[in-house]
Amino acid sequence: MKVVTESAGADLDRIGIPQRFPPPTEFSRAAHVRDEAALEGIRFEAARDPVGYWENRARELHWTKPWDTALDRSNPPFDKWFVGGETNICANALDRHIEAGRGDQVALIWEGNKPGDVRTFTYSQLRDEVCRVADAMQKKAGLVKEDRALIFMPMVPEAMITMLAAWRIGVTFSVVFSSFEAEPIKERILHTGAKVVFTANGFERGPKSYYLKDRIDEAVQGTEVEKVVVLDRDGSTPKMVPGQDIGWSEFVADASTEVPAVPLESNHPSFILYTSGSTGGPKGMVHSTGGWMTGVQESARLVFDMKPDDVFFCTADIGWVTGHSYTVLAPLLHGATTVLYEGTPTHPAKDRLWDVVERHGVTILYTAPTAINDLAAQGAEWPAKHPMSSLRLLGTVGEPISDTAWRWYYENVGKGRCPIVDTWWQTETGHILISSVPGATAGKPAWAGRPLPGVLAEMREPIYEETDDGTKVRPGDTPLSDGSKGLLVLTHSWPGRALTMWGGVAEQERFVRTYFLGGPDGPYVPMDTAIRDGDGDYRILGRADDVIITAGHNVGTGELENAIRQFRKIAKVIVVARDDVRTGKAIVAFVVPNSEFTPQDPAAEAVLAAEIRKFLKENHAAHWQPSDIHFAPTLMTTLSGKHLRRLYRQLAQRDVEGLRRAPRATLAMPDEFDRLLRTFGLYDRVVGAGSPA
Repeated sequence: MKVVTESAGADLDRIGIPQRFPPPTEFSRAAHVRDEAALEGIRFEAARDPVGYWENRARELHWTKPWDTALDRSNPPFDKWFVGGETNICANALDRHIEAGRGDQVALIWEGNKPGDVRTFTYSQLRDEVCRVADAMQKKAGLVKEDRALIFMPMVPEAMITMLAAWRIGVTFSVVFSSFEAEPIKERILHTGAKVVFTANGFERGPKSYYLKDRIDEAVQGTEVEKVVVLDRDGSTPKMVPGQDIGWSEFVADASTEVPAVPLESNHPSFILYTSGSTGGPKGMVHSTGGWMTGVQESARLVFDMKPDDVFFCTADIGWVTGHSYTVLAPLLHGATTVLYEGTPTHPAKDRLWDVVERHGVTILYTAPTAINDLAAQGAEWPAKHPMSSLRLLGTVGEPISDTAWRWYYENVGKGRCPIVDTWWQTETGHILISSVPGATAGKPAWAGRPLPGVLAEMREPIYEETDDGTKVRPGDTPLSDGSKGLLVLTHSWPGRALTMWGGVAEQERFVRTYFLGGPDGPYVPMDTAIRDGDGDYRILGRADDVIITAGHNVGTGELENAIRQFRKIAKVIVVARDDVRTGKAIVAFVVPNSEFTPQDPAAEAVLAAEIRKFLKENHAAHWQPSDIHFAPTLMTTLSGKHLRRLYRQLAQRDVEGLRRAPRATLAMPDEFDRLLRTFGLYDRVVGAGSPA
């Protein structure tokens, strides 16, 4: 086993001092946190007594019974917050606003895939619909508190209503992204022990049609599912299994609109959300009720400066944690309006997203850097068609944003007047942990900001171990000083953190092994590398386990991608590794040039590749030069906008068996996958072998 402990040293010298973008005076004047002095006061309170700080935040919500213990650490790392306290997420999201006289305010605006397909719900109307589904869950599906249900639905109001109804009566649910195939759905049904599945016959996303019921029919075979509730979304008539399947209209017929919210202990499991794992299958992260809700509300107040008159548009699918925390819950906790949209940002026209913002008076837009890059590639003329004067704040989530994308977003979408919050968090953390606070701090392109009050973080030296199973990484014991690249660790518990992984003792052991590399009492290790400047701001550089050890050097893929994007002719890039006899690992880059520099022939590609290597050697490091550079018109992503790094790694390695298992149904651009297979001479071997690809 080879161990490498390499500190990056003066990484700030290479990155440079970022330009600062102070918040507009009118924004700060009306913000919850108006200046740096006010923010420092909050930070001081939280640092002096983190547990007391979170208790004060929790008291801003409605509890039917106060907690006995604010933080129970008797069985680390399985921390429990607000133990003994009872509350209900749905009651906090809906009922308390209605009781305060705001029942007629719009809670939800739904924008369908086709132009003109729009539905709105006031808080009172939304609660009535939630109660009807909650009543039907109990009377027609036999669901009771602590039962599990699975939600496999498109981005329609009924999906959000189902989540709120489950929270209302204490049913623990798991949402599965609507493009998954039968096998992973079945895996989640079996793992959770779900009794009921909520789905739809089918739907359209952009110009494409998807059929969900057929997949559910296959997935429920051999499981203990008792009921399948089917929403008619596309007018098709799927096969209905007598005694098991029931249509949505029949399901909610004659249901009551008066279903009381069930008081739930703070650590009652509100939902199970699966996130990918490198070994042992997906990880079912279990989130609490009171702690998660507290973290979501407070992060939305600080990061988004959220208020009841906001119209909040988070583009994330409800199948991902961002959809749970910020599409569904955060706006409703603050009595604001949330926008739920079905489809793609560029269908039926390239300005579809900007049109939604304009028509619905969106005040806060929260989207992914991947989407920003794709929209920027369409051209600045599309957002220029829409003043979007209602916008006051922009946000990003999902992966580190480049300086170029940040500035495009700021200038073309925010028109130079909207602060940007670049948020860092994970499925496992439950809510945003690192971000600027827009009324109090200046934005820095590509820098996330400082840990939020109540979140304690450090930088540690990464220690890489080359094993037979690949490169492993763990944090050192000594905190690093500002200016060096290191491993981000979180040294104190926070309320929104996942309770554990769903399952038995083996999954609990996996939870410790995956996130607490120093043992149960050690810090939480999110496996991201970062750099911290003298202001205490963090720039997230990428996954620590996405590190290529080549010729004795550690090369972070995220950091190298940022460097390549600095070259003026490059729009997008993904970096992966392949085995190499001489260096151990060779760097392989898949590059999308800017449209005005798109190569037309192999000679032009060779010239551009040489320019990229020269740029990296002169501005960064000689060992950062890719061995192979492949040019492409676009980068493959999932339908949710995530880059498919694993597929690129399999292409670079020419892993035929892995490519045969590619989840084609989740690809946003299956034609690009086929093109790459042909480029690598693998199409016949992958597709010709009867592969689902």
